[in-house]
Amino acid sequence: MMISDVPIFDDITEFVIPEAMWVVFENDGLFKEDVQSVFHRFLTEFLPFSGYEYAGLPDIEIYPISEGRPTKGHSEVWIAIKKTKES
Repeated sequence: MMISDVPIFDDITEFVIPEAMWVVFENDGLFKEDVQSVFHRFLTEFLPFSGYEYAGLPDIEIYPISEGRPTKGHSEVWIAIKKTKES
């Protein structure tokens, strides 16, 4: 399935992620530490009490576009979830 009618470069692979429900965690701080913390909190604090389970799709991390290699700022982590079978 093609998302756009604009051709992609030969060295780029197009990957379509299936439609899903996403939980989005926003962070302001150090990228590496905050993103690692999100996954820990997702597994230990959010999932056990939410009525949802991990959907097994690729996680999405969003960082600002800027020059150089910034180590801190606003970022988002998107994790696909689905209702548990018991819910």
